[in-house]
Amino acid sequence: AELPTDAELEKARTQLRAAFAYAQDSVTALGALIGSAEIVDSWRRIETYLDRVDAVTAEDVARVAAATFAESRRTVGRFIPTNGTRDA
Repeated sequence: AELPTDAELEKARTQLRAAFAYAQDSVTALGALIGSAEIVDSWRRIETYLDRVDAVTAEDVARVAAATFAESRRTVGRFIPTNGTRDA
């Protein structure tokens, strides 16, 4: 699998940092963030989130992508247009 470039990794990190900041923009959003973290593990994960984002390497992305998008996990659908008729 092709590794993401440094520019792609930095773009993703920037997007994640922005989303993390916006997730703390209101009391409601912050409550949702804390609740989600608590469901997964602990609200304390929030304290190390950005450090963990920064620690992700191109190799980490490639490894997880290869496991997640494996052919054995694929679902394929086919769209066959009928142009509004029932002729087959």
